[in-house]
Amino acid sequence: MSESTYEPELVRQVLPFFEHLGWQGLAEVELKCDSRDGIPKVIEVNPRMPSYLGFPERCGIPLSTMMVEAASKGWSGPICPSYPAGVRLVRTGEVLKILLHRLRSETRKAGTFGQAWAEIRSGIRPASLDFTDPLPRVGKLLCELTSVGSSEDSQMPVAPGE
Repeated sequence: MSESTYEPELVRQVLPFFEHLGWQGLAEVELKCDSRDGIPKVIEVNPRMPSYLGFPERCGIPLSTMMVEAASKGWSGPICPSYPAGVRLVRTGEVLKILLHRLRSETRKAGTFGQAWAEIRSGIRPASLDFTDPLPRVGKLLCELTSVGSSEDSQMPVAPGE
């Protein structure tokens, strides 16, 4: 599950890293709140577009447009544009993979279905509002589901609350 938060101070926290390197181009920064002190810590920096590109778009941030403009003429807009906090996104394919994994190992099937349905309903918004071509989403979902039962099972994602 992803949930939008509006915390421009986190953007300002990581900017010096990129300024020090003279960084140009895309970057994705992941932070995690340290349970020991409650302070967000950088856990990963990736020099690429994020895989969740539709989520910012769903929150009203034209991330694709921002990246194209930044690459072509330099971004002159705000470093951290405003957007609504509290928008949720559930990666339904991941929840279904977890569900199938649990169904193979648990005896209480009804409880497993109930928990998965609650997780899906808590963030049922699609990542993108563009439904003109649904086939890539269907293909991705089928690909994710077919990996259940393969060697990837040992790296099964952990569902919320586990």
